[in-house]
Amino acid sequence: MWDRDTMPTPDSSNRLSGWLLGLVLVIFSLSTYWAISDPADAVTSTRPTDPLTGHDLPDEVQRLLRFVDSARADSMGSRSSEFAASGVRCVAAALQTVASASGLDIDGELEVVREQATVIQRDPRPRVRASHAWLAFANLAVLLEGVQEARFQGLEPDVAGVSRAAASLRTDRPLRDQWEVVEEFFNRAASLLRSMNDTVSSPPARRMVQLPNAIKCSGYHAGEASG
Repeated sequence: MWDRDTMPTPDSSNRLSGWLLGLVLVIFSLSTYWAISDPADAVTSTRPTDPLTGHDLPDEVQRLLRFVDSARADSMGSRSSEFAASGVRCVAAALQTVASASGLDIDGELEVVREQATVIQRDPRPRVRASHAWLAFANLAVLLEGVQEARFQGLEPDVAGVSRAAASLRTDRPLRDQWEVVEEFFNRAASLLRSMNDTVSSPPARRMVQLPNAIKCSGYHAGEASG
């Protein structure tokens, strides 16, 4: 029970509320200053990570994963030659990043793949676009296999899935009639590259090497496609 002498008055309540508010503001200001002044926190808090593993995801791998996610959401958008060309470029960029982080140099081979992506996008002839898409898929499958054999033991089944998807594309049919095959290739390539990235999140000392001479993009010809 409050007695008359100790009962709080409106003035004392206001003074108490003002004192508590000031204390809260001081604590908030100090915590904000500490958060901003710590550079380590600033870096780690903005680094994107793989939601499945927590590993850091390079921008190129993120871009590829967003690309395949958008294709699932918009199946009509994946039935164009522009989609196929963009997917080839996304896979090439992600593969280049993972290979480089693993100490492998495949930049020259990937330039050939990017040239094929340009033909896929710009050539007006449907069968020519399909032929170059087959070439690009086959080249990417070989490069993925080469990188896997050199650095990522245990991912052989994933590579086999990419190779099967690449071999399923036909050169005698327009890409718009094979959109499920195109999507399947990009989905499997993205899954494989994410698995590779999980392994190289803490790579050993960097050492650039060349892939074996047997891995050559120029060794493929559209006429060799099955079916």
